[in-house]
Amino acid sequence: MQTHGRKPSPLANGFDLIAFNFSLFGNELVEALLTRLSGWLAPGGKILIQTLHPYQAMGDHPYISQWLPGSWKGFSQAFQQPAPWYFRTFENWISLFSKAGYRLHELREPIHPHTQRPVSVIFVLSAA
Repeated sequence: MQTHGRKPSPLANGFDLIAFNFSLFGNELVEALLTRLSGWLAPGGKILIQTLHPYQAMGDHPYISQWLPGSWKGFSQAFQQPAPWYFRTFENWISLFSKAGYRLHELREPIHPHTQRPVSVIFVLSAA
């Protein structure tokens, strides 16, 4: 590949890491995005997803994958209309990863030091 003195694009070799930090809130769009990203990973590359922990995020709702109303609880009153978001169970997340062509390499559940409850979940994926 000729670069004419420029550095090659990271897409030429793929990315070593693609990270999502509390940013995957949809259903079909998230599925499409994850499916397309597998071609962007370098050999041995990883995808890291940190998101709401299903145990904490489900609140009083049934433990099924579903659209839920958003909330700005804990934010200032300047935040007015929260967007809905798609709640996924662990089973649904893992099924999505498999369907999109990934292997779950690692799962971490950071625990709040005072409540001893999970505050998020971190998935580390690699190409299957």
